[in-house]
This record gives sequence, C-alpha cells and structure tokens, in this order.
Amino acid sequence: MTRAERWRSLLVLLRDIFCRGNQAQLARLIGKDGSYVNRLFWPPEKKGAKGIGPEVIDACNRAFNLPSGYWDMHPDQAASALGEQAGFVPATLAPALHGSASLPQALEMLGRALIAADDLTLDQVRPLLARLVDEPTRAPEIVPRLAVLLAGPAQG
Repeated sequence: MTRAERWRSLLVLLRDIFCRGNQAQLARLIGKDGSYVNRLFWPPEKKGAKGIGPEVIDACNRAFNLPSGYWDMHPDQAASALGEQAGFVPATLAPALHGSASLPQALEMLGRALIAADDLTLDQVRPLLARLVDEPTRAPEIVPRLAVLLAGPAQG
C-alpha cells in the first residue's frame, strides 16, 4: 500500500467513524471546502482528484485529537486505536472528557449534542446513558463511545 493509498484509507476511516460516512460533515469538521473534500475521495487517476497532504492531515489532527502516529498506521491498526483510545474525541468534546471543563460546562455540551442528534443517534445513545447511570465505574469505556456517536452533530 502506498503512502497516498494509506492516507486515503485513514481519511475514509475518519469520515466513517466521526461523520457516519458524510463527506460534507467531514469538510465542516476540518474546516475545508466541501467540493475540495469530495475530490480527496475521487480515484487518483480522475481529472480534478486531490491528494491528501500536510494541510489536510493537520486539520484532521486538530479536529479529531488523533492518536500519535495515526497517519503512519495501517488502517486496521488505526481503527483499533480509535476504538481503544479515549483521547481520540473531537476537539470540541475533549474538554468535557479530559477534565478541563466544569461539570456544568460538560453537561451543557452534552445537552447541545443531544439536541443536534438525529433519531437514530439518540436510539444508540439512550442505552449508553442508562448504563452510565447504572454503572458509573464503566465511564472510561462508555464515555468515548458516547463521544463518537455525538461528535458529528455536536460540531455541525
């Protein structure tokens, strides 16, 4: 796998995990034009296709608080790292998860994310919130999963 192919696969992984496959949402989260981001996913041989470079990588690192070395990982390894590491959450949710936000600020962030969430996301979030209430010692496992589910709407 070439570096360009690996980076494209890693960008697809970010799009699928944080944006539920929505390229427009990815563009908003990384602060890039939607048409530019769409062209990042075109086959390289297609006229107008764009390659992933340092500017896109930096934007993704800022938006998603990616694990160290993310862009050097094999896509399978990266998927595992995102699933295991609590620090991968998007920057706007990171303060709530890393203790730099007060409890009222964290709850306000959660409320805004819930308001913005669609019905399918809410159906996935409800049992996790109930489990968190019933088993608060499982917070290190549950909170990152909640953050992934709510990340797109919370920043959109």
